Amino acid sequence: MRVIINDRKRNVPDFLFVGTGKSGTTSIHFYLKQHPQLFLPEIKEPKFFHIVSNPNQSMQKYAKYIVQDFESYLALFDEAKTEQLCGEVTPSYLYFHNYAIPNIKKYHPEWEKLKIIIILRNPVEKAFSQYVFAKNTHGLTSETFEEGLSREPMRLKTGDSPPDLFYVDSSMYYSSVKAYMDSFKEVKVFLYDELKNSPEMLMADMLSFIGANKDFVKQMELGKRYNPGQNTLVPRNFGSRVISSILNLNPSLIKKVLRDVLGQHQMSKAREYLFKEKKEVMSEETAIRLRDTFREDVRRLEKLINRDLSHWY
Repeated sequence: MRVIINDRKRNVPDFLFVGTGKSGTTSIHFYLKQHPQLFLPEIKEPKFFHIVSNPNQSMQKYAKYIVQDFESYLALFDEAKTEQLCGEVTPSYLYFHNYAIPNIKKYHPEWEKLKIIIILRNPVEKAFSQYVFAKNTHGLTSETFEEGLSREPMRLKTGDSPPDLFYVDSSMYYSSVKAYMDSFKEVKVFLYDELKNSPEMLMADMLSFIGANKDFVKQMELGKRYNPGQNTLVPRNFGSRVISSILNLNPSLIKKVLRDVLGQHQMSKAREYLFKEKKEVMSEETAIRLRDTFREDVRRLEKLINRDLSHWY
């Protein structure tokens, strides 16, 4: 939508995709960008609406992009055409709703007209997926999922740990979803299972909610996974162990070096030879314990959004 800010016409979001993480939000960002009636900035997750007042500044250390002032945030939408609907995707807005919602109301001149989109994933699956992501992103190569769960209370207490490490706390959805439903008139909640099983139907529903032509979904490139969860890379022989040691067992650096030297095609072959991928699996005991942990929150959530979530507990 176009509004007047400081005597100048500016574009501001018509919709915000607020979460949650590890639920296909990167894929949805790229799907929405394909629609000619929509404008999303190249930067996914600008984080502006919570970062400006969030005391947890750990994201400054590892996030690719962070927008910290309103003018820079507005500039993200400067290239939008007059007829396009603007929006952005920042999954951490859901978890950090205590900061995001007041800032949305403070900075967005027409916040009452905003459409809020949420996608939720089975919290047990999401917590483990977040662990796998965090293990690769934050270099926690020796930490097991169970160790991460046991360390979470202390990490929460210090207040300066990356929220990626809050596996359980960030997967308790009820209070966050309720906060958005209490604050905004138009809130739509989707489920990650729907994205996996019926992406065309979900995207058509989402486009209709946003106010874009849902028939365009037939022309979208759906089904491609962007930013899928990573497995742990394990050296398969002495030579690859030496290489890994030299490169400090940094998977991202390994991939960059191989790609620069060999090219993408040969890099894939080299990766296949040098490494075997060890797919981590959550133990059934841990899964049962987490289902017990999340059960009450899920039951409250299903009543709130009027959806049957019994398969989550």
